[in-house]
Amino acid sequence: MSDIVIKYPNGKNPLPSQEYLHKSPARFKCYIGGWGSGKTAWLCYEMLLLLLETPKNYGVLLRKTYPELEDTTKKDFMAIVPDEIIKNYSKTKNRIEFCNGSVLLFRVFDDLDKMTNINLGVFGIDQAEELSEAEFLMLVGRLRLNIPKRHGLLASNIKGHNWIYKNFYLKKYNDKLEKLLKIMNLPVKDLFDYVVVKSEENIYLPEDYIPTLRVVLPERWQKRYIDAEFDKYEGLVFQEWDERFKIEKSKVPNLYKLERNPMYNFIISIDPGWANPTAVLFGIIEKPPGELVRLYLFDCIYEERLALTDLAHLIRAKMKKYSIAKD
Repeated sequence: MSDIVIKYPNGKNPLPSQEYLHKSPARFKCYIGGWGSGKTAWLCYEMLLLLLETPKNYGVLLRKTYPELEDTTKKDFMAIVPDEIIKNYSKTKNRIEFCNGSVLLFRVFDDLDKMTNINLGVFGIDQAEELSEAEFLMLVGRLRLNIPKRHGLLASNIKGHNWIYKNFYLKKYNDKLEKLLKIMNLPVKDLFDYVVVKSEENIYLPEDYIPTLRVVLPERWQKRYIDAEFDKYEGLVFQEWDERFKIEKSKVPNLYKLERNPMYNFIISIDPGWANPTAVLFGIIEKPPGELVRLYLFDCIYEERLALTDLAHLIRAKMKKYSIAKD
């Protein structure tokens, strides 16, 4: 197997961002980019390298749905795998066994509940922005195969200030992730690494691809899907916001002085979802005597595929933060 040469699709050389992340020693790597920036190509190539360099490794490559998995991620992966390194391939079981004993499964997000007893050496997530942080942490918990190095790989589009933005880009971890960092006993720099890649960095795209997108796409879409800029409000329902409705912070009631004041009431509004995000709004209703009722929204939760237990934990944490809950 040592004389087998693995090439990028169509024999092209890796882009600088792809090469950088291949060489990174981090346990968790995330390729964040615009359309056509080479995310899936990097993910498939990195997954294959890790399976080949460690005999008897065990990995899973994930996408949200089976049509997406079959039509894109799996297709791209199989295109770079030389036939001579495959010992057995079961299309019905979505399973490849390589000649060095390593195994790769192709699965979708809905299969995660069936993977509670699996021991992984590597997992790869295509379109990782469609996965919830709770599901990512569950996969981290599956990295328990007894091999020298275990890895989690993510290829992601930009999706505002989501958990990928916070954990990789800002390196601000939640309580669960902090515990994992301590258990692994690894420096943060050796644990997480990422690149953010604009579509224009891919020199192999057709010449008219990006100019066409620049003409057709609205500016906010260009910032997200071409320029790979993190936009907190992209995808939410604030496109029709009018600056006339803007409220000065000094006019918003002080959260910590509202107890036992009948003019104010806290509210928590929940719009549950799964594939679509669950939205939780935290607000204050103000009822001044003889005046119109006012509503102030001061915080929110906005995440996809959020389990009820995780949702309850997040809501409780917000309530304690604002002294809505006393315990």
